[in-house]
Amino acid sequence: MQIQMVVLFFYSSISKMAGDDWRNGDAVWTVFTTDEHYHPFLLSVFASQYWLVNFATYGTVFIEIAYCFLIWQRSTRPYLLAAALFLHAQFAVLMGLFYFSIVMMMGHMSFVEPEWLARLGAWWKRKAGDMEMIYDGRCGFCVRSMAWFLAFDGLAQISVRDFRAYPSPIVADAQLEKALYLVLPDGRALPGFEAYRYVVLRVPGLWWLVPLFYLPGLSRLVGRPLYDWIAANRSSLSSLTNRLSKAQR
Repeated sequence: MQIQMVVLFFYSSISKMAGDDWRNGDAVWTVFTTDEHYHPFLLSVFASQYWLVNFATYGTVFIEIAYCFLIWQRSTRPYLLAAALFLHAQFAVLMGLFYFSIVMMMGHMSFVEPEWLARLGAWWKRKAGDMEMIYDGRCGFCVRSMAWFLAFDGLAQISVRDFRAYPSPIVADAQLEKALYLVLPDGRALPGFEAYRYVVLRVPGLWWLVPLFYLPGLSRLVGRPLYDWIAANRSSLSSLTNRLSKAQR
């Protein structure tokens, strides 16, 4: 993947320099005057400060060429990664090339050092704080749902407790019969929907669920009613999932 990214950037820079617009420093102006990428606000800025066009044009080529040689050096790698990610973020925002930009940005991630990710993960876990989810271990549906939920917790931020086997000193069993609870380091205990709402914002693997829990209309009309229905019918859902598992076997 690293070799592929370097080859892509190398040939991209070479092909750009073969064009008159890139050699003359006018390519960015040309891009934003086409019908496909026409951007009147940017063009008005560029027209008054044309040096920005030259800077952006030559800067793009410079980043692509420098990337090919300096991305391999440990001391310069962070700067080249930051520049490349910034470049493709601009492609996404200003030119609407979202799919292309995301693919390229994921390719750049192949150069991220494992220890960088480890330090980032440790920092994020300290920032988010400890979280303990308490669930009903006798409910087959609850167990399967918890396993599915934890599969997205790549940083292992959430610890779990089956209150049937290990009663919670904070939340009474009667409360846990009705809903799942999340216990925080300060002693707060959040029930059901609020527990999931707290977690999805702090576990990166669950950020795709943020709209369901935080957009006012979506969370009120879908998220909360859906959780309340599942909680009220978990016994029936557990029986159903057990029958389906037996049928599959």
